[in-house]
Amino acid sequence: MNIETRHESRRGCGWIAGLYEGEGSITTNHNGNGWAELQMSITSVDLEPLKWFRSIVGFGKIYGPYSRQSGRKPQFQWRGHGFENVKRFYDLTSSLLSKRRNDQLRTALAAKPRYDKTTHYRPNRDMKGRFTK
Repeated sequence: MNIETRHESRRGCGWIAGLYEGEGSITTNHNGNGWAELQMSITSVDLEPLKWFRSIVGFGKIYGPYSRQSGRKPQFQWRGHGFENVKRFYDLTSSLLSKRRNDQLRTALAAKPRYDKTTHYRPNRDMKGRFTK
């Protein structure tokens, strides 16, 4: 890897960290069967930054446009799922994010032992769905 490539990589990491810091969130989504999944998201009225973000992180999908109140621009949303993807994002950006954002990501990633191969987990259950203590 040459210096120019490393510079671009560092610049890209700084840019995605900044966008996530200002506009991003991480949640755990639950369905009716007790399964859950990590989801990162970023909402914006501008599509291009979300396309660039997706091209740098290498995962996720962009949804929208979603209509809003009259006179306001429609919104787009990038969403990315899965433990491995969130972990890779954290590894790339943790040194560039605020303590608050790092704490949020670390808390979400702390569920790792409960995740199976599909990146889903069932709280208080083992891999066969049996309740655990």
